[in-house]
Amino acid sequence: MKMAFDPVQRGGRGSFWLSVVVGVLVPVSAYGTVSVELLPRIDQVRRALAEWRLPALVEAADAMNRFELPDPSQPDDLFWLNYWSGVASFNAVLCSRELTGDELAGTDVGDLMGGAVDSLGAALKIHPDHGECHAMLAVLDAVRISDRSWMALFLGPSLMRHRAAASKADPMSPRTAYLLGTSQLKRAKDDTRVREAMIALEQAVDLYGQERGRSRQPWEPDWGYEYALLFLGEAHQALNEWTEAATCFERALGINPHLERAQHGLEKCRSQTVNR
Repeated sequence: MKMAFDPVQRGGRGSFWLSVVVGVLVPVSAYGTVSVELLPRIDQVRRALAEWRLPALVEAADAMNRFELPDPSQPDDLFWLNYWSGVASFNAVLCSRELTGDELAGTDVGDLMGGAVDSLGAALKIHPDHGECHAMLAVLDAVRISDRSWMALFLGPSLMRHRAAASKADPMSPRTAYLLGTSQLKRAKDDTRVREAMIALEQAVDLYGQERGRSRQPWEPDWGYEYALLFLGEAHQALNEWTEAATCFERALGINPHLERAQHGLEKCRSQTVNR
């Protein structure tokens, strides 16, 4: 699956959603509005996240990267296009790490990583203080460091910079808390570090619960709840807290039954409980 990324220069002909011709006014959120033509692509990313299959995530990211904006001079459109492209590519990277051998055939994981970094970087050029973009980039840095420890020399400062920016810009975003907790968990070398990551993931789960009671615009993010529960379960698992881990995996599967990683975690917890 080869993906072409051109995250900054995306444009095309058409009428902007808020134009007089269309005559539609949309409530403005913290990061503005988007053109109506972009909404089906955002919904495609949401469906791919729910399926949690690599081909669906790659296809959603590719669709975002091929999309031509009705009015490329609109910064809000450009921001959300790059944000959701980054979300699709970022999660494709995470999904690819659960696969091996034939399941990855034809997929260039380097392309996925590069696409995520490029799209999120392009979004930050428009809104430099967007915490979730910084948090996703911090996780990608942590992933690359976990694969090759020597890369900490080059990516360590970037990881810390993105972590600090995310914490400062958007501390009440559940996705920021989940992503920062995940990056902590990936770098945890002992039980103390795992518990520190667990605190961030527990905060994320609480924030997701609060977010579910709020209204949102159709282009605003609402993803990640089940993944926060998944990684919180894995943190409990790392500490041999099998009952707590099982509860987290069950809750994650209640939100998204397609999460095979949560199902495997739950089975392991049950086997540990039986063998006690």
